[in-house]
Amino acid sequence: MKLTTVTPSAVLPVSLDDIKLHCRLDTDTNTEDSLLTRLAFMSAERCSHETGRAMLTTTYRLDANISEKLLLPRPPFVAITSITVTDAAGVATVLTADDYSLTNTRQKTLLTIDNPGSGVTVAVVFTAGYGATAASLPHAFAGWILIDVATLYEQRQAVTTGNANAIPYPFVGGLLDGYRVDY
Repeated sequence: MKLTTVTPSAVLPVSLDDIKLHCRLDTDTNTEDSLLTRLAFMSAERCSHETGRAMLTTTYRLDANISEKLLLPRPPFVAITSITVTDAAGVATVLTADDYSLTNTRQKTLLTIDNPGSGVTVAVVFTAGYGATAASLPHAFAGWILIDVATLYEQRQAVTTGNANAIPYPFVGGLLDGYRVDY
């Protein structure tokens, strides 16, 4: 299976003002806005990687063999955009809602293709995430991202003379424990 991000969220996972306040920066200046924005997106991607979850609404494409169990990654699942099966000759068929079923839980979404026809591979385009705005994120994610951004902002290199830095700290990593998805 291969998962590809089709359309990432273009919205910051936490507001720029919240980041500035957390970093104890002046909210009236925009000198560091570009850097802070980049760090916020990096931290959100890392948080997604750490938990196995989508942060804000994102569109993904999952490519797999038709014989594989299709466990859709990156919960929380929102919606199927399209499912296309391709046969051995390369002929693609777009499935309708009558051709598949979903078993959705808080942790996982299982896609079962009831009528694959002669399909050999499948491409599933779907959306997942907590919502379209920063206010949609669970507080633990927002807190983790703020602390991670502040750490990255203050410590702009991986190693300084005499110090090896672990980002984030064990307590901060624990904020994500209740949200981690096991596959």
